[in-house]
Amino acid sequence: MIVELSAVPLGYTSLSKFVAEVLKLIEQCGIKYSLNPMGTVVEVKSFQELSEILEKIDKKLKELGSTRNYYVLKIDTKEVEMEKKVKSVVEKMS
Repeated sequence: MIVELSAVPLGYTSLSKFVAEVLKLIEQCGIKYSLNPMGTVVEVKSFQELSEILEKIDKKLKELGSTRNYYVLKIDTKEVEMEKKVKSVVEKMS
């Protein structure tokens, strides 16, 4: 499944250091991802895997000093790679 997630530690005006650390964590987990200006898209196999990565992200943000985190998720449960979804749209634009 493809998931776009935004993890926002509340009370901070600059989030880039948090995003960088979360991306390092995602890389360490071996999860395919794509960063965009408003969030990160990841490919996971199940809701269980998603839950596990969200737990790790929350723990990492707390280790970095955040006491409260806000999450926004968009989930597509169809088994398709993120590049294929983008390619399909680009082809239709031609």
